[in-house]
Amino acid sequence: MLNTINEIRPDSYQEQGEACRTMLHDCMERRQVHAYLLSGISGVGKKTLALLSAQSLFCQEKNRPCQTCSSCRRVLNLTHPDLAWVRPGYDLGSDQMRDTARNLINVETIRSVLELVSQQTMESQDRVIILEQADRMNIPAQNALLRTLEDPPDHVCFFLLTDKPAVLLPTIRSRCRMVSLHPWSDSFVESVLRQRESGMTHIRQAVHLSGGSIGLALQIASDEQYWIRQKEILQAFLGFSSSDGIWATSEQWKERRDDAELIFSVLENQFRSWILARYTDTEILSEDLPEAFDRIAREGTLKNYLSLLDALENARSLLASQVNWQSVMEKMLLAFAEVKQAWST
Repeated sequence: MLNTINEIRPDSYQEQGEACRTMLHDCMERRQVHAYLLSGISGVGKKTLALLSAQSLFCQEKNRPCQTCSSCRRVLNLTHPDLAWVRPGYDLGSDQMRDTARNLINVETIRSVLELVSQQTMESQDRVIILEQADRMNIPAQNALLRTLEDPPDHVCFFLLTDKPAVLLPTIRSRCRMVSLHPWSDSFVESVLRQRESGMTHIRQAVHLSGGSIGLALQIASDEQYWIRQKEILQAFLGFSSSDGIWATSEQWKERRDDAELIFSVLENQFRSWILARYTDTEILSEDLPEAFDRIAREGTLKNYLSLLDALENARSLLASQVNWQSVMEKMLLAFAEVKQAWST
């Protein structure tokens, strides 16, 4: 887990809106509700916000969270005895990934959580349960959790974190207080990266591509291999000049199915950054873009950008449906070519 809790203080979340401010204040005053649903893009700070809230509930000092007392430090290290962290693919309290259902929070894990909830707390008057990627709960797991959310114990506070709140059952959502986090400003993302500047050689580019996701910016800013691969991917998947180029690219990359998600991620980050630049003062950094798509990035329309994103999402869906990887690439590249041709005419 990329931890930004040292750089993002509770007052940093003031710009995230009334619901966020109210939740933090209520936790500091220990007037929290029984369940919060924290939503927003990946890397926007849901984990950090949940940990800050847990620190506020467990902190031993007057000005909560102090972030220096024993309770606050153990929350940060996920070792506080009254904090439980639930994540897909792992049994409660285990660091060993399961052999099966690796992408799920299954009903057995939720039953372990509910058993823990029924027990007396060890140190604090409250118990905090944080469910990372709560949308990965299967339906039996959600139904098991729902029964507790309908009749919650007084001493328990749940934090459900998700990039996809619509995937959760409506009954789950209705029993949580919703807190939606929006992408951070470029200036704020850059300020977080500058505090960790050591080893980061691509801060400006990372901020540009992050789309307001601090987690993504931290992940790629110091990853030199990411930038080498990005250049390779942009040249290959946006650098074609004819149908022959499309077939050549698909032939060249047909054995690299394992790189599919990286390819999708690099292209998606690019396309979304073009949209952001069009409607904000964000500068387009396109030194790695082939000429034709450099012009689309700077002068294209929202319709162009959305068509590119649609082609990308369709490719993801086809690959998830076990369509041949080379065929997926060719269909995606043909869709990119249509945008390029339509814009050029």
